[in-house]
Amino acid sequence: MRCPSCAAPTRVVVAEVSNHGSTIRRRRRCSACDLLFTTLECANLVTVPQCGVRVPFSRWSVITKVRTAAQRHRQVIDSAAHRERTRSQSLGVSLHHHLAQRRTPESSELGATSPFSLASASGRG
Repeated sequence: MRCPSCAAPTRVVVAEVSNHGSTIRRRRRCSACDLLFTTLECANLVTVPQCGVRVPFSRWSVITKVRTAAQRHRQVIDSAAHRERTRSQSLGVSLHHHLAQRRTPESSELGATSPFSLASASGRG
């Protein structure tokens, strides 16, 4: 830190923690003009959202935003799983329909669903 009167570098003489650890009080001495002065340093927790405005830190705000993000993520996963289930069900229905159309009258009597099982059931293979 620079001296407020001559702008020369300063050194810390004494540092104390006050206000239950939220503030640091430092006694500084200028190396050029020998001025002794005090600085109070406190930490301000802020959040900076995408818009760039500094907002005071709020634990509750962070918790609600994380919960909202988790719910949205769960909804995305659920909708993707629903699409996959719907797709696999429609494929299963179309496959069942395709196999039903391939049945011949002879194979339907034997309970076979494939022309290959018809050949082996008749003794030709």
